Amino acid sequence: MPTNQNLAWLTVTILTLTYATLQQEYNSAVTLTLSTAFFTLTYAILRQTRLFHPKQIDAFSDAMESEWRSRIVGILHAIILTIGSLLCFYDWRYLSHEDAWSVITKHATTTNDGTFYPVFFAAIFGGFLQYDICWILYHFNTYADYSTLLHHTLFLAMTHYNLTAKVFCRPFAWLSVAELSTPFLHIRWYYAVRGWKDDGMYVLVSSLFAGTFLLTRVGVYTWGLWDLWVSGRDVWMTNTTSGAFYVVAAIHVGYGLNLFWGWKVVKALQRAVQSSSSSKGGDAVDNTETTTTREKKSK
Repeated sequence: MPTNQNLAWLTVTILTLTYATLQQEYNSAVTLTLSTAFFTLTYAILRQTRLFHPKQIDAFSDAMESEWRSRIVGILHAIILTIGSLLCFYDWRYLSHEDAWSVITKHATTTNDGTFYPVFFAAIFGGFLQYDICWILYHFNTYADYSTLLHHTLFLAMTHYNLTAKVFCRPFAWLSVAELSTPFLHIRWYYAVRGWKDDGMYVLVSSLFAGTFLLTRVGVYTWGLWDLWVSGRDVWMTNTTSGAFYVVAAIHVGYGLNLFWGWKVVKALQRAVQSSSSSKGGDAVDNTETTTTREKKSK
């Protein structure tokens, strides 16, 4: 159960997010609200029906069971946003150089100018972050993940600003494609909490997570920063409001978090591979001993 302090922070957060959402242009405000409601309702349905829960879920603690459901919601969001990122990349062909980086007309979010998908999926992304921040605060006594809270707060502030000013449509494609690694992160956790770290699938999923994380959150993100400074600097440094500089700073902080997490991901993968190798080695020794015993008995 949440503490009174958790509930107080949650109440303040909900009021703040509601106010920020109401400041958005109508279409963005509706999408933000519906997105937050959708992910919250999905979690509630999972809790009520226990859909996609393993048979041994009753042996888990309440905190772990809650996290299990939250990660299912996270996978669903990651799939939606990864598809959205591909649509955003595809619509780059319609984006003018100015609209890709600078303030555009608030009502010019159409597929013809390449701005519809970045604005639409940014609102979905913002709605998920609002849901997830509230989930973390509600469960903070058992899930005090400060790094995730910092990440979500940074990117939610960026999202609200970008939706209000309609800026940085182009970078949203390479920022959101980073969600490609998220499903593998959660599936890897599912294997770990069920004690299946010696399973070959655990190593495979860990490898896929590490590979997609390094590819998108480090590799593509690095290229994106290069694109931000080389291709768009002439526009966003001169034709945007001062808030754009805070967005750029937050993007760089997010990059620092990705580098920090990337180092931890590589270390975790090394441990998984070593553990799997040790387990196979142990099995080989056991098989040898069993064979030797059987030979002695036959003699």
